[in-house]
Amino acid sequence: MSGIGENTSDLSRAELGKHKQCTDLIGPSPKRSFEKRNREQENKYIEELAELIFANFNDIDNFHFKPDKCAILKETVKQIRQIREQETAAANEDEVQKADVSSTGQRSEE
Repeated sequence: MSGIGENTSDLSRAELGKHKQCTDLIGPSPKRSFEKRNREQENKYIEELAELIFANFNDIDNFHFKPDKCAILKETVKQIRQIREQETAAANEDEVQKADVSSTGQRSEE
């Protein structure tokens, strides 16, 4: 005696098999193509970042390992923070110099 659940699961498997065959015939879905293009672009930009970030080192090809995406992004963030700190320090130094100039430029009136 076969139950209803068995027939339903058999139909589901058959439908899934047909669905897979149909997608194989019509090619990849537009969503997959879009996602693949996005991944390719992300990889391209991460490679560009790696070239920019590791340009300070002699040659990235001489490394014993290829930095992974996470390491590249981490180093990028680190260097951007250093640049911001340098800019902030330079701006503060300019403020101090301007204050010194303005204080020495004032004459006391008698």
